[in-house]
Amino acid sequence: MNETLEIPITNQNVARLDLIASEALRSLPQASLANENTLPEIVFQGASGQDFLGAGLSNLHSVVVKGHAGKLAFCGMDDCECTLDGNAGDFFGHSLASGLLICKGSVANGAGAMARSGLIAVYGSAGDRTACSAPMLAPPPGRLSITTACFQSFDSRAPSVRAMMSVVPPAGKGITMRTGLDG
Repeated sequence: MNETLEIPITNQNVARLDLIASEALRSLPQASLANENTLPEIVFQGASGQDFLGAGLSNLHSVVVKGHAGKLAFCGMDDCECTLDGNAGDFFGHSLASGLLICKGSVANGAGAMARSGLIAVYGSAGDRTACSAPMLAPPPGRLSITTACFQSFDSRAPSVRAMMSVVPPAGKGITMRTGLDG
């Protein structure tokens, strides 16, 4: 069984939990860091509503944050498996690049806004403007006519055959579109 590395975060820069975790892991004996399967679970204790909690976390697995997070918690996270054992403010997991992000409480507004990949799971209420838009039907393509040769002044004697009509209407399957600010 893997050990647990508990780190208090009360008076530390919560936007740089990755650096705090790296320093704590460097303090462990090298034998316990031999491979990824033996890395300890990292538990951050004492989160109390700080904004930007866990911003930019990357390449960490089995991370648990106990407490509540403020706005933009775990924004820009990449290749991590994180669990927040509490509630989160607006834009939880904003711009998530990849990984798994779990909130065992509720999230205010905009969970997963502008996420590029990964998975966000919220056990409680997910608030308004979450990034799970319902699919919508795209409009059918417009008509297009192209002339590829000069006009002919005589009638063609062979009958023309019309193309068969589609069985399914164009854009019969829904698509999901997300819009938002970029930058």
